[in-house]
Amino acid sequence: MKDNMNRISVYIDQLNKEEKPKEHDNGYSSNEMDDMAETVRRLRSLREPAFPEDDFKMRLIASLRSDQYTKASDDMHSDLQRSKHFKHKHKYIWFKRAVLFTAATAAAVLLFSYPNITSGRKETNIVYAMEQAMQKVKAYHGIVEVVVKNGLGETTLQSRREVWADEDGRYYVKELEGYSKGFITVNDTTREWQIRPEEKKLYVFDAFPDPYRFTFELDNEVKDVKNAVTVKKLKEENISGRETVVLEVIPDGGAAYQLWVDKKTELPLKKQSAMQNALQITIAYTEISFSDEIPDELLVYQIPEGYDVVMQNTEQPVSTIDEAADLLDFNPVLPKKVPYNYHLKGIAVMLETNTAKLYYSEEASNKTAVVLQRMIKEKFAPDSQAILGKVANNPAEILHNYQDATDVKSIRWQENGMEYTVFGNASLEELSVLVEGFSSGEVYIPDSSGNDVKRVPQIEVPIDLTVEENEQKSVDAGHSPWRLDPVFVAHVFSNILISPEGIVGDYPILYEDMVLIENNGVEAVIEVENEKSIARYVYLKKIVRQDETGIWTVVGYDPRE
Repeated sequence: MKDNMNRISVYIDQLNKEEKPKEHDNGYSSNEMDDMAETVRRLRSLREPAFPEDDFKMRLIASLRSDQYTKASDDMHSDLQRSKHFKHKHKYIWFKRAVLFTAATAAAVLLFSYPNITSGRKETNIVYAMEQAMQKVKAYHGIVEVVVKNGLGETTLQSRREVWADEDGRYYVKELEGYSKGFITVNDTTREWQIRPEEKKLYVFDAFPDPYRFTFELDNEVKDVKNAVTVKKLKEENISGRETVVLEVIPDGGAAYQLWVDKKTELPLKKQSAMQNALQITIAYTEISFSDEIPDELLVYQIPEGYDVVMQNTEQPVSTIDEAADLLDFNPVLPKKVPYNYHLKGIAVMLETNTAKLYYSEEASNKTAVVLQRMIKEKFAPDSQAILGKVANNPAEILHNYQDATDVKSIRWQENGMEYTVFGNASLEELSVLVEGFSSGEVYIPDSSGNDVKRVPQIEVPIDLTVEENEQKSVDAGHSPWRLDPVFVAHVFSNILISPEGIVGDYPILYEDMVLIENNGVEAVIEVENEKSIARYVYLKKIVRQDETGIWTVVGYDPRE
């Protein structure tokens, strides 16, 4: 995914230079990346990329030192943009968040999943009926259209696709209209490949994790509705000859959207986002039918005559762990224990990174867990948004969106000269069992209630709840995605603390000076390893919302003595 973000970053640079990116001719390696690139072009025509606003800095300064800093320099924004570190080192971080929370929201490619229960007896019955109906579906075939409407009421057909999908997670997608017309993408759960007729190339990718599932996949839509905060029936409506119930779905923190549910099949037919950034997205099945299976010929991996194969998936399958050891510079091992009902499905090696890869599956629930083993190459550095836990008393990185796949969690740690990563579309409890199968100790995951954070700031920073709630709404709408990164929020705070009137030239404190030392998902502590910094430790908390979509707010700091 990081490679994808780097490509998107280069793509934006070329657009800003008024150059034609090569992707305009060749497209990206996935359907959703193509949709996001299309949305970037639309959004670029509407507004500039979102950077930390002067407005936020002024409010932060005011909350720190009251009225004495209300004349903070308006040059802060332009200074920060001129910083080489700002422009190059972390541009992909902001854009990564912008794609996931702006382009993805605007394109309705990915909508949030939330852990709360639907409310209202009548609406709950509808949701329950949808779940039951989905459980009966073995496979389905349909035509999906994505239509974009701008603030002037003008509509554009963004894409039209033929889709096949089944209960095992396999799918076949053929682009009929739109930017990627002619592309065929298939995932048979062992590998994913994409055929590009104009290039005469076949691209091969990992089957799992797959963050590029096609838009409006029925199973995901039913799960989203189930996990929404509120589901409300609005009306009944006939679309394309089908009687439907129109629901208003409000996820935890996201903008409300409407969902049309077929009264006969009790499954979603159409989805419409709220108008955001002068764009409204409507996704609909103009045709849909159900069957027992996807036709076999659609899932057959076959290289068309005259096509070149581009291997994005560089792993090499092996039959035994001993065969893996023969190809690597170390001896990989099998776990001492695995979660209940999980079985070893396959073993592979990635020669370029000297990594062993073990696949485990739990077929009853269609779950997959993967273990990566490699020799330690560098000092352990957790992702800036990771929850920090421990494995056998070693620091552990815990992510709820591994490689930006919203249903894939991961645990990564180093122990006895080796680095392990365990990830899968399973619960953290199940993954922890697998982790302990490789470790000499237990897994510790901090309590998000805050009971595990023992530090308290020496100097508290006053919080304006109304301001924070508005900031959260702004981020939900796709603005200021950097507020989702506690390390960067602390970075901005530390620089403003030094020079509330503005900074000329390079920033005295760099992003690399910030070290995440505590994070339980709700509260975090950042250490500033720079002698110029007034703050030694910066304390942050998710004030408005305590899930993956919640913004971070500085609540205090410890001065450097």
